[in-house]
Amino acid sequence: MNAIAQPSLARWLAAAALCGATLGAAAEPGGNATREISPRRARTLYTLHCSGCHLPDGSGSPAHGVPSMRGALGHFPATLAGRAFLVQAPGARNSSISDAELAALTNWQLREFAPGTLPADFKPYTAEEVARFRAAPPLDVAAARAAIVAGFPAPGDTR
Repeated sequence: MNAIAQPSLARWLAAAALCGATLGAAAEPGGNATREISPRRARTLYTLHCSGCHLPDGSGSPAHGVPSMRGALGHFPATLAGRAFLVQAPGARNSSISDAELAALTNWQLREFAPGTLPADFKPYTAEEVARFRAAPPLDVAAARAAIVAGFPAPGDTR
């Protein structure tokens, strides 16, 4: 490795270690946070764990199988199956973040990317709920998502 690359690599490794320490600081041994997770932290979790595929603005790449989170995401919590699916999708369920972090991240995504389609009676996800949903993933993710989306209102439908 040349002399120019070594300091850059060292800075990157130091930043990654600091980021990992910061992200894990609030977690207790059981995997749930011991304090409330701020919207800023939830945004950071999104950047680190979701934006690589769903892009920073949540638009995804539907042509490549990565759904957009913009707008339609708010329809998912209207049903129990949809609510569960958001934290059972492989990228969410298999991520290394705690149940509390995933709850905060999902709540942030819904408010950030789909406030207009979020049910009026939306109740934020909890760590306990996320743990239950994560423990029972669908066997066929694509079929589960398709069945849920089929029940969404048509564009312009005000139900």
